[in-house]
Amino acid sequence: MGFQEPFFRQSAEDLIRHVISIPSPMREGIDEAAFNSGKAVELPLPEGYKTHFKTPSGKIEISNPNVTPPLPCYFFPHGGEEPFRLMTAPSLYALNSSFREREDLRQYEKAMFLRMNSEDAQSRGFKHGERVVAFNQLGEVTFVLHVTPKVPPGVVVAEGVWWLEHCPGRRAVNALTSQRLTDMGRGSTFYDNTVDVRRES
Repeated sequence: MGFQEPFFRQSAEDLIRHVISIPSPMREGIDEAAFNSGKAVELPLPEGYKTHFKTPSGKIEISNPNVTPPLPCYFFPHGGEEPFRLMTAPSLYALNSSFREREDLRQYEKAMFLRMNSEDAQSRGFKHGERVVAFNQLGEVTFVLHVTPKVPPGVVVAEGVWWLEHCPGRRAVNALTSQRLTDMGRGSTFYDNTVDVRRES
């Protein structure tokens, strides 16, 4: 683009060295040898950090008598009649739905897989590589089945969010996830979903 500034001629290593050369109290007293070799190091915490929490005690309070219930508790998955917990994990080759236009990255990923434990697949007569449909009260989505012992029994995993034009069916995994918010904090519940799975007819 015609930029002449030296910054644009620096390599990634040059940029890293420059950032590290900037003085910072966060790096004072760290294990420099470990840091320079790429290992994780513990950063020094600011003085009085234990009193930064906005609670009556200034500390993390697990029990809070001002809310009901006062202690965190387990809630069953929303809708939870289906036998599998659906985990919508990140993909190694995309960021949610970003970069899905890259054919080379899609080829690395091979297909929009639903990963299932070997024993679960065997009990249902499913075969690795066949098309299956995951469904719940919200919708249904077609996947290519990936049978693996790396997924725990009772769990299925869908990685990333594929563009509809690249899906094996007409929908992507978001058709199975709820827009309901959590009871505290009003956060996303996309890890609080259950599905059943059948062979595509």
